[in-house]
Amino acid sequence: MKWIATAVFLLLLPALAIAQSDTTQIVPDNLTVSSEVNKTTLPQNDTLVLTVSFRVHGDIDNYSFHEIKPPVVSNLKLFKTSSANRTTEENGELITYREYRFYYLPISIGMGYIDPAILTYDFL
Repeated sequence: MKWIATAVFLLLLPALAIAQSDTTQIVPDNLTVSSEVNKTTLPQNDTLVLTVSFRVHGDIDNYSFHEIKPPVVSNLKLFKTSSANRTTEENGELITYREYRFYYLPISIGMGYIDPAILTYDFL
């Protein structure tokens, strides 16, 4: 009889950190930031996707956003990144969406960790 063992890779959920030069207000009311992973356990040959996104209500020209860098990880290997932007109008208000995706493969069996992704911006 042949036994097939499936290695499962456990992942701690990522956090999202927000940094800015003006520390009097951490996140303006018109800025929404979120992050998520597509799964919390990962077979050894599967892919983990970390999605970091933010949404700005109103004039995005009031901000200068820096690109979100891949967060520091352990026991994971980054093999692909992607980003997308779109702007819509809802009830007469402009809404801009930006999304960053980071694709990871597990390196070995065990725990994997993702440090916070950091969004930095300047208010103009």
